[in-house]
Amino acid sequence: AHLYSPTEIAIGKLVYQGVVAMDADGEIVAALARNWTVSEDGRTYTFHLHSGATFHNGNAVTAYDVKYSWERMLRQNSPSSYIFASVQGYDRIRSGNSTTLSGVEVLDDRTLTVTLSESDDQFLANLSLPAASVLNGEEITSQGDDFARPSDDRTAYALPSGTGPYRLTEWLTGESVVLGLYDDYYDADFEPVARRLEFYIGLERDMAVSRLIGGRLDVVTGLTPALISTDLERSGAIIRREPSRDFYFLVFNIFREPFNSAALREAAAASIDVEAILNEALGGSALAPESFVDYFYEQNQSEVSVTTDPAHAQEILAQAGYGISEENPVLASFQLDCGPSALEVAIAQICADSLRDLGFEVEVVSHSYRELRNLVRTGNTTVYLGSFTDDGGGLNSFFAQTVDHRRQNVI
Repeated sequence: AHLYSPTEIAIGKLVYQGVVAMDADGEIVAALARNWTVSEDGRTYTFHLHSGATFHNGNAVTAYDVKYSWERMLRQNSPSSYIFASVQGYDRIRSGNSTTLSGVEVLDDRTLTVTLSESDDQFLANLSLPAASVLNGEEITSQGDDFARPSDDRTAYALPSGTGPYRLTEWLTGESVVLGLYDDYYDADFEPVARRLEFYIGLERDMAVSRLIGGRLDVVTGLTPALISTDLERSGAIIRREPSRDFYFLVFNIFREPFNSAALREAAAASIDVEAILNEALGGSALAPESFVDYFYEQNQSEVSVTTDPAHAQEILAQAGYGISEENPVLASFQLDCGPSALEVAIAQICADSLRDLGFEVEVVSHSYRELRNLVRTGNTTVYLGSFTDDGGGLNSFFAQTVDHRRQNVI
């Protein structure tokens, strides 16, 4: 329900599955549902589940688990809840007036129907996203608050069960995730790349590259051209270059001072050294937007230029009555929160330097993704750097997944 980073999503897709999946060509294919039918008006879907599909704990996958998993995600107010927006009963759960999706009906252990408020051409594509994965309801209710808790040096918790080709065998918070092949996986045509996969979380990129060159890692992902060293190129490693659609965005909490001022938000945007981000942090491998939207849900959104212009930023401040002096040497002090990756920290540091030049006192603080999500969800961050990997849908998906409709605030 809360997978966030590209690494989390990659691991999640190996462990968890939904009723359908999307293949490499962008086509919707069967997953836990062996087949499905759609009514003539496009509003009713009937899914028939695989009879041999089981969770990693051995329990059979049932239609009740599907319904339970989707309702649980909505009750948790997952950022991806929008994928069920067209299902009857969605609004009642989101508003807290119900705990069940009236549009989802279990016909028997292997069959369920989904009725939409109106036809939605993207519905099956939405069901292929990780947030629509099916969990074992019995396991969740029996483990209570301990469900899906990573182990640490003191306590080992039960590992959650998925239905995918790999199962979790070890999970140490902030360190590593180990997957083992699930021998009872229902898809006999699946061809595994290995019986055991180890993912190391939070490694600095230069350390990861060093381990790759030394033969201690097989794959390193997420490198930008600036992070690909000469040593790596000479090592004989296979370097696969491909474009990715990743957004990095700076968010100002409009409900906390000082950024409840539109003038300060616009001045801050104009001060950010975009060229430094592109060239120093991203190695010239990205594009800069020409403008940004001062976004407030269901109200007028104004498009504002983001061309770096420190002089113009100062003019905006002066016109709004802001400025620094001997008596007030800083405009305001705040913390800029960001994720744990070296790339995010590098971008955040450049943003902080630009804001300091404008007159702010800024401290960059790096958090785990779980900690950052909690800060954002509770509104306990003034400014933070976010990232979003677009698997399709562009800016529409970006806004759908990053706007909290309950608080009408960009999160």
